Amino acid sequence: MRNLPIQQPKRDKKDLPKPADVQGWARQAMRDGDWLEAARRWAILRTAYPNVPQHWIQGGIALAKAGEISSAEELLVQAKERFKSDPNPLLQLAEIAIRKQDWELAEEHLSVTQKEFPESCATWLQSAELEIQKGEFELAKKYSERASSQWEHLSSQYVEAGEEFDAIFAKETVVEQPEQTEAPALTPKNTLRPFGPKHLAQLIWTKAFLNLRSEVHHNYLSYLWWVI
Repeated sequence: MRNLPIQQPKRDKKDLPKPADVQGWARQAMRDGDWLEAARRWAILRTAYPNVPQHWIQGGIALAKAGEISSAEELLVQAKERFKSDPNPLLQLAEIAIRKQDWELAEEHLSVTQKEFPESCATWLQSAELEIQKGEFELAKKYSERASSQWEHLSSQYVEAGEEFDAIFAKETVVEQPEQTEAPALTPKNTLRPFGPKHLAQLIWTKAFLNLRSEVHHNYLSYLWWVI
């Protein structure tokens, strides 16, 4: 009897697990600081789930962290075109430009987010960060106050809707950053503590006033973005 090839059943995309159930695989590589491996894993997830913005954005972050700046920018530009209602690709492109000290390019990206996504706290936080790096502290203060105002508006909307204040932290995740190894491990209880607009503005402006440019402080602010 002739041996017939075994036909592998075709998997329907409906059989795939939910994206949130597999993203931890890529995030673990980011926590380990293995940025190239993280980029590879996000690429695999993009193939399986091409319509999930995080798979593109986080892939761009991983590539940038690995020093593959051109590849990161290329991927984020693709993400910007695919997900036009999402500010994250533009914000990440601005972040890369800031790190390159390409102020003009960073301003170009942020001018778009300010126009198209003024409701996003992260738009104004990133704008403040740019001005901090440029030494334009008065403008940084202005942007930090705008972020504070937007945060206050957002929190009041949730309060009016009858939701707990802590729920804001689970919903306003405009800029998704990789989990920072330098940041302290936070439990759900102390992660979701009340954090009002005055605290936010004070944090940003203190950073501007002291001109803290170290990686640790930058990562702390990035961690804050991820939380809010």
